Amino acid sequence: MDKKEIYSKVAGLIYDLLEVDIDEDEPDLTLEDMGADALDMIELSYDLEETFDIEMSDKDLDWLFYGDMTVKDLVEYVAKKMEG
Repeated sequence: MDKKEIYSKVAGLIYDLLEVDIDEDEPDLTLEDMGADALDMIELSYDLEETFDIEMSDKDLDWLFYGDMTVKDLVEYVAKKMEG
């Protein structure tokens, strides 16, 4: 799966969760910018693990919850996790 496909799936998960439509011109938006709270981020982490068959470590979850993870960062993260 290439990064464009990953971006599309991540954008779909975010839309389903937050009802925020993001396109490829907005990779620097953070989840917080889109109005995500802690419960949203927990749900998103479960959705990411299930959709992409990856496992997120506690350190990664901390970055997702408390860092300034952007959509672009999230796509890069998923791509790297899928590589192994």
